[in-house]
Amino acid sequence: MLFRSSFRIPGYVLNVAVSAVLLGIFFTLADPKAVWESASGIGVGSYALAVAGMVLALFLNGARWHSYLRGAGFPHPLTAALRIRLIGQGLNIVLPGGVIGDAAQVLLVSRRPRLSAAKVVATVVADRLTALIDRKSTRLNSSQVVISYAVFCLKKKK
Repeated sequence: MLFRSSFRIPGYVLNVAVSAVLLGIFFTLADPKAVWESASGIGVGSYALAVAGMVLALFLNGARWHSYLRGAGFPHPLTAALRIRLIGQGLNIVLPGGVIGDAAQVLLVSRRPRLSAAKVVATVVADRLTALIDRKSTRLNSSQVVISYAVFCLKKKK
């Protein structure tokens, strides 16, 4: 059989759809005043700890990707890879699909001398596979888990 007859929804479309449904449920159930009061009741130290954890995770992920880049011949320091990685992560957060940031990383690194786009794509794929194994291959991303938990808590209080 040359062609598949079954229709498959791409993963990013499903990801965006699930996130949109969960956000819709959240915003229909949430009382903005109660959300603000709850958020303002959390201590500054908790927010600082969360931000520190995010910064540490970004640094460790960038260092892991930099190790793959060094193996491919990337002559630049860790700070250059971290800067490019931060741009890619920002795009992946803002734009749906989670691959536009990876494409930006490939474009930004392959523009530098001595590295072909094929080598950079290989480093991104290796990094993604390592991250996939590291996360135990979950299908839900963290924002969906947080939104689901918030919806559960709101339903429980009603």
